[in-house]
Amino acid sequence: MRFEGIPLLALALSICSAEETIPVEDTARCGSCDTGGPEQSPEDTAPPQDTAPPQDTAPPQDSPPECWLLDFDLDAEGRAILGGQDVAEVYAPWGFHIETWDRTQSAPGLGIAFDSANPPGTDYDLGTPNEAYGGPGVGEAGDSNDIALYNLLIRAETTTNSDGDGRVDVPDDHVYGAHFVVSLDAPLCLRSIDFVDIDEQPVAMVLLAADGSELAGLASSQHGDNSRETMELEVCGVSLVELTLQGSGALDRLLFCAEASGGG
Repeated sequence: MRFEGIPLLALALSICSAEETIPVEDTARCGSCDTGGPEQSPEDTAPPQDTAPPQDTAPPQDSPPECWLLDFDLDAEGRAILGGQDVAEVYAPWGFHIETWDRTQSAPGLGIAFDSANPPGTDYDLGTPNEAYGGPGVGEAGDSNDIALYNLLIRAETTTNSDGDGRVDVPDDHVYGAHFVVSLDAPLCLRSIDFVDIDEQPVAMVLLAADGSELAGLASSQHGDNSRETMELEVCGVSLVELTLQGSGALDRLLFCAEASGGG
């Protein structure tokens, strides 16, 4: 048989080429075709679960209250208070104001800082600590006076200021006592107060609320010359503190705090 015009070799190559051209399966649109990869079930493609830790449901702890210490050493701005300085408004930025009167509240007085580490003149019964503890204090009741208090609050017996520096030349506590009034811009808790050299009658203290009602009436102990007493107390809602000294003596370290918050 003759194949005209088609050489036998070319025909053979054409047949082989046709056998090798095998159509490739279209997998681009195949959702169920086995493409050689691992099978995935619907569960494998589920969105991940929220694995965040449970919220802390423990009750909040009590936060420490904010406190203010009137120690007459530094004012509300952190500046040193000097001996003989008027302290009426040194704590005004904190909301405390100090008025000073005679003990009968009939005449105004001057409340000043007294440097108990270096008592001027011969006023050693106001020195702190007592000489038994290495300080300048002298007095028969000085065994209770064991720490340095530095500046104290006194009513000045004399108000002479000869050099014009705005401070009393020779600070000295008034022999006839004093009446101090500490007023607060906002009610707080009174935690403690120190008394120094209360050697006659005890200090009478009255704590008043904002409406003028009496919260507490207290009295210091009578300790004698160069004594020191720290009165611990916890009276809240205080807007006014009145303290009456029947004779010479000093006050220090009035600690006021806000009421504790938080807890539960």
